[in-house]
Amino acid sequence: MKHLPLITLLFWGLIVAFYSFSREIFLLPAIKFPLLIVLTIFLAISFWTLMKKGRRLLSLVFVAIFVFNTGILAYGLVHNQGLLAQLTSNSGDQLDPELAKLLITADNEKERETAARIIYERHGIALAYKTDMNSYTLYQASKSDRDAHLDNHERRVQQEHFRDNLFYQTVPLFFLFVLQIVIFLGLLIYLTLCDNKTLQTEE
Repeated sequence: MKHLPLITLLFWGLIVAFYSFSREIFLLPAIKFPLLIVLTIFLAISFWTLMKKGRRLLSLVFVAIFVFNTGILAYGLVHNQGLLAQLTSNSGDQLDPELAKLLITADNEKERETAARIIYERHGIALAYKTDMNSYTLYQASKSDRDAHLDNHERRVQQEHFRDNLFYQTVPLFFLFVLQIVIFLGLLIYLTLCDNKTLQTEE
């Protein structure tokens, strides 16, 4: 316990160096989770030890490190959530109702046909559009339209794959964020209760 604050600072420095020089390896859950959990335990005990010795200013260094660590996780969570929201809104899975209206309401047949072509390229469905003769004709997709649709489909599949991976990264990140806070605060409460119990026994 005497040298734990110094050991904690060295351990944190090694983690920062590990992250800086081998980020891909460090971010593996099997490595990141144990290291950060152990660091959180060390930070809580070091903070409590220094507070007991009356070295309050130095003890705040360990609180600052804890806030810094959890702050990085919180930033990662917010960033991932923003990306997920953006990917979901730009997925193009649903037919745009405003674009569908143009099949009927556009100013001329050329514009209505263009709307039908865009819908086909995005979704692979041929819809009827209104002609200048007030009749309806089914859009006939060309080879370039079919190629464009295949390209869009492949891009959408890749986007969905990236979105799924991002979601599965965000869930354990949130779990780690909550776990660090619970461990840090839980240890402080436990050590304080144990110390009070010891003082009562001595009295």
